[in-house]
Amino acid sequence: MVESEHIRDTSHLQKIIEYYKKIGFYVALDDFGSGYANLDWLAELEPDSIKVDMNLIRSIDTTSRKKQILAALSALCGDLNIGILAEGVETKAERDTLAELGITHQQGYYFSPPQYEVFPRVSQEKYR
Repeated sequence: MVESEHIRDTSHLQKIIEYYKKIGFYVALDDFGSGYANLDWLAELEPDSIKVDMNLIRSIDTTSRKKQILAALSALCGDLNIGILAEGVETKAERDTLAELGITHQQGYYFSPPQYEVFPRVSQEKYR
């Protein structure tokens, strides 16, 4: 689920999520901390993981308030058994700060820029 979705009927969405989990799906909230993705979703929707918006990650190593917010979020998600992925990690200092906070699942330019067509093409003839 993404942050741009304004959920009008949370109970209906909860039923959908319960069904998805029952059949083995993993539920994640994208761009947590921006848009509509907020704390009440952690309680009501019970996601398996959240992907923290890059605006909270950017300069976390030099921004005390961001560090405090992410430390609290890490502790909260740990208590709720919710995984965390940090998106938009661009520097070693950001990576290290997040790791110190217990957020070790990370992605961003620090690790690799987005890549287009990095996998070999497979002929579609095989699948017809």
